[in-house]
Amino acid sequence: MEQVRSLMERKEYERALQCLKEKKNDSAEYYIYLASIQENLRYVEDALQTVQEGCRMYPDNYELVFMFGNYQLYYGEREKSYVQYLLAVTLCDTQDLRIIQENLNEVSTEELDGVKVSEEIQKVIKERIMLGEYEDTYRFVSDVVFSDNTFLFKKVIDQWIRYDYMILEITACERKRDLNTLSADKYIDCADFARILKEYKFAFRCIWFGFLEEGQKKVAELIKQYNDSADFWAVVGKCSVDELYTASVLEKTAKLIEELGQTQKAEVLKRYANAFKGINGVNREVFCGERTKTELEVHYLDAEEWDMTKINPPKKRDANKISFILCANDESYVEEVLLYLQYQNVPENYRISVFVIFHAKSMTQGYNIGMRASDAVYKIYIHQDTFLFDVDFTKRLIRGLEDSHYQMLGVAGTSKMPKNGIWWDSSVEDKHLCLYQDWTLHVLRSVTDGQGIQETFMQLIIPVQCLDGVLIATSADVAWRDDLFTNFHFYDVSQTMEFQRAGYRAGVLNCGMAGVLHEVSVGKNPATEQAYEESRRRFITEYKNI
Repeated sequence: MEQVRSLMERKEYERALQCLKEKKNDSAEYYIYLASIQENLRYVEDALQTVQEGCRMYPDNYELVFMFGNYQLYYGEREKSYVQYLLAVTLCDTQDLRIIQENLNEVSTEELDGVKVSEEIQKVIKERIMLGEYEDTYRFVSDVVFSDNTFLFKKVIDQWIRYDYMILEITACERKRDLNTLSADKYIDCADFARILKEYKFAFRCIWFGFLEEGQKKVAELIKQYNDSADFWAVVGKCSVDELYTASVLEKTAKLIEELGQTQKAEVLKRYANAFKGINGVNREVFCGERTKTELEVHYLDAEEWDMTKINPPKKRDANKISFILCANDESYVEEVLLYLQYQNVPENYRISVFVIFHAKSMTQGYNIGMRASDAVYKIYIHQDTFLFDVDFTKRLIRGLEDSHYQMLGVAGTSKMPKNGIWWDSSVEDKHLCLYQDWTLHVLRSVTDGQGIQETFMQLIIPVQCLDGVLIATSADVAWRDDLFTNFHFYDVSQTMEFQRAGYRAGVLNCGMAGVLHEVSVGKNPATEQAYEESRRRFITEYKNI
């Protein structure tokens, strides 16, 4: 290649091309030189094809990936170019990193479509997995997911990229043990992984929350149905529970696997459990006490069959009845919600009813239907992906609502709504949470400290201006603003404002422990973002004087 390089330095590109063809080989260097010569001869399309072929042959070569990014930019494919630059940064371990980073920084993220970038990242991941490039792809996805780049965090990283990361983390563990079957190949379709992950998470959570019988039954069924590796169980288990309980959950799962005759996998899982004990330092045992079931009165309602103008609320409300109301579009989530609700302890002589509303065109519409259909004084509005695992949580809520100071309680909110109408943008001092949040890759325990909080009925309640809709419990009925909020955004903070207009008070129930787990959605969708922004503006306009 010395002769080719010499000819290129003298800008004798035709001779360089002829010389290169005579010395043709399948090295990465050959593709780099060929594309450079073609570009200088203004054969840009040929150069692009050469680089594409080179990338397929040498997907771990940062120079080829970088060149591919440059050509994408030349043809106006800014999102594709940006992703190739990101990949080149991961692959590069030489002084060229500075040049690649400069090119990356020159691509204005303000002009990029975050959804297209996300889709391109997922496309690149799939292509590289099919080429068997697991380790570098794992590093690439890790760099993206854990980047401090604001554009990536706010506009690009969605649920599907997080799934890809988890699959590749599992695969990295499997490769260390030289397994023949890898999860990255088995779950190349992320949709399959997402469905199965949900089932595993349901199972591991049951074990974590002390519902051992249900959890072990679920795990046993999954083990029989899917031939997944011990590494798969360990990584998914780690991502499904509070890290303080990871070792205990994996140990109990290992024991179950051993009883099912898979002793080798059980031993591997035990080693993972011991490793997590060392990593986490503090390890807690899951609760294994007995539970008492509560009879549930469940109603399934179809929003498309309801005419709100012809429905009158019950004339008399039952002070010994508690209604849980949720809008749903996934029956498996509904089943999981009901599983935990049937173990909720309630004050003596109280009963629980559940109203599940399908096909609601908005949260406000669905909640208005549930509110009018129920004759309970106490109503608890929850998301379908919110699970009440603390068996005394409902009892605490009712005790809080029995205090005349509060007619509306939740588990997350702010004492001072920011001017932009986004409650979680409030300051650390004003933001209050008391729940677990499942962010796909980890479970975060969010509990506000109790300093300066009013003590009421053996519990702590923080006065707030707005509540998040993950869970809202009420002792009064106020119509949800389905005239203003016709989608699934800002219905919650609006309702808090409506309660205050009616002279009621709202607060966050902060018992010093998290009794609720909520799955946090991180999807990116232009239509959803537009609907969110429209609702935000309506909220600010409607409640600007409050």
